[in-house]
Amino acid sequence: MSVYKICYHIQKENGNKHNSTYKEIILLDQQAAEEFIHEFQQLHQKLDLINVSNSKKLEKMEEFLIPFRKKDLSIDIKNIEIDTYHDLKHDSLTIQSNFPNDS
Repeated sequence: MSVYKICYHIQKENGNKHNSTYKEIILLDQQAAEEFIHEFQQLHQKLDLINVSNSKKLEKMEEFLIPFRKKDLSIDIKNIEIDTYHDLKHDSLTIQSNFPNDS
């Protein structure tokens, strides 16, 4: 069985004042992934054509994800994340990890 990893990533930037990032991962079986791809392509075209604020477009994308979250296969998966940040200007490196408690 093929499993498709859908990564939904939003990065908001407001000049030098504020930076925020949102990331969500949904794992779908092949049928749900094909449905996701087809419906997302339609949504993307629609969002390009409608004249609403970008905030409204993001809301529509959030609404689009709701039924696919219900089909998410990753409910029982324990995630291990390792994040690195390399600041070239100051030559600093930060490494953070997140391991499950029962490992």
